[in-house]
Amino acid sequence: MSEEHSRKIAVQTVAAVFLPIATITVMLRIYVRGWIVKAFGWDDGAMVVALLFYAMFCACMIGGTLYGTGYKFAHLEPANAAIAMKYWWLCEIAYCFSSIGCKISVCIFLMRITIRRLHIWTLYIVMALTVLAGLVFMFLMLLQCHPLAYFWTRAADPDGGWCISIDIIISMTYVYSAFAALCDFTVGILPIFLVHKLHMKRQTKIAVMGILGMACIASSAVIVRIPFVKTFADDDFLYATIQIAIWSNIEAGLGITAGSLATLRPLLRVIMGSRTDPDYS
Repeated sequence: MSEEHSRKIAVQTVAAVFLPIATITVMLRIYVRGWIVKAFGWDDGAMVVALLFYAMFCACMIGGTLYGTGYKFAHLEPANAAIAMKYWWLCEIAYCFSSIGCKISVCIFLMRITIRRLHIWTLYIVMALTVLAGLVFMFLMLLQCHPLAYFWTRAADPDGGWCISIDIIISMTYVYSAFAALCDFTVGILPIFLVHKLHMKRQTKIAVMGILGMACIASSAVIVRIPFVKTFADDDFLYATIQIAIWSNIEAGLGITAGSLATLRPLLRVIMGSRTDPDYS
């Protein structure tokens, strides 16, 4: 198996593994919030939107591998290279909206269990930064070339348009990654302060903190992705940037999964019959 083929399989595998996991957890969330608790809210709707864009993200990743993602331009037909680049461009849209929807969902969910004004305003700030940074990054990535189609046709037609300096793209990606990691760590650490005074068993309290704090796992994917941002400047774009695609997918998939797992405690209580336990209020 060639290295290029291995890269293609890696991209396909990540998308094929994380999409079903995220889909199952969101479906369980819909069941819990809509039928068991009967309190389907804005956070649940935001997570459904995040899942839909994540599904688009995974579909475009897999679609891109069918035409050239993971391969060097010299080994691709110009038409196939253009299609693969277009799929990459569509991935940027899906990633941004999926990430924004997931973080907003988690923040709204945490607002339900906090009463301190400081915590509430912290969550509002996280949501505002998430939306602002996400939209700025998305529009920068989408509008970096003129005309838009030049992003995926430049390999076949170098004189068909122009793009802004790749150094600007790389710098803004570093800035966005820093904002994303900061917001994820904030949302991941805040549950410790929200849960430690609640009336529940110690083991249960630790478990709830862990589930609510799983956003930190998603932020670790952002940090792992940072060293690969410089590959945006590589001439063999489809070959060099697969690590960015893989870790962006893992970030979004883990975020959606973790954010949905945090809502499934009522389902566990139904399955394990713990509603009779006086420590569960």
